[in-house]
Amino acid sequence: MRNTRTAWLLVSAFFFTSCSSSIEQITQKLSNDPDSLYDAAIQALGAGDLRTAELRIRRAIELVPKNALDHQTLGLIKHLQGDEESSLAESDTALKLNPALTDARNTRGLAYLNLGRPVEAEADFRQTLADPNYPQKINVQFNLGIALLHQSRPNEALTELYQAQKANPSIKWLYSRLGEAHEALGNFEKASANFLLSLQRDGKNSSDAFRLATCLDRLNKRDLAAKYFRLVIETAPASTEAQEARERLGSKTGASSR
Repeated sequence: MRNTRTAWLLVSAFFFTSCSSSIEQITQKLSNDPDSLYDAAIQALGAGDLRTAELRIRRAIELVPKNALDHQTLGLIKHLQGDEESSLAESDTALKLNPALTDARNTRGLAYLNLGRPVEAEADFRQTLADPNYPQKINVQFNLGIALLHQSRPNEALTELYQAQKANPSIKWLYSRLGEAHEALGNFEKASANFLLSLQRDGKNSSDAFRLATCLDRLNKRDLAAKYFRLVIETAPASTEAQEARERLGSKTGASSR
């Protein structure tokens, strides 16, 4: 199995190459050494250069097609690029080659979640959490909560989301997802409170503004609901939510309960 050296070792190698080594020799070594290609891909990934990272790791796969770590890395790159189908395929390949790669399982769970397959996502997230050595469990727990929410299991979702909140209350979209879970349970006061917290973090989130307005409407707080319906129209005037907000505001009673 490959020695997965960190990217800084690769950088050091360049500095200590003898003066007689040309740039062409270094480039040739990089293009034909799977370990160096992997290190270069990780370095580019850390710098946010997804294109270079993909080029390097694809070359490594050309040289050693059945290295699980390379396919795991490519799966992560494709996820970060928003290509979830390719991410799923690469993560699958990595896990077939090495079922113990928990990072690949977590990435596959994210791909499943974004592809609208929450049942498979739940299974991968639960297996990821079961790995005692996996270090990033807070985000996994949050994502598990979303997978449960997408299966219309809001009570179970809340259990996972509150555990994630306890560990890290600043997770992005946390309060939006808590609001969704409470809304699904008919807890409109708690839903409103969480949507409001989410808006305080991201005041231009028209989806949360719309959900907040509808929850306030159900609580018969129509003047306040109208305020947030207007916010939806201001921030996302072409959205379907803005169209519905206009209909609500144009009714005889202002924001009418539904």
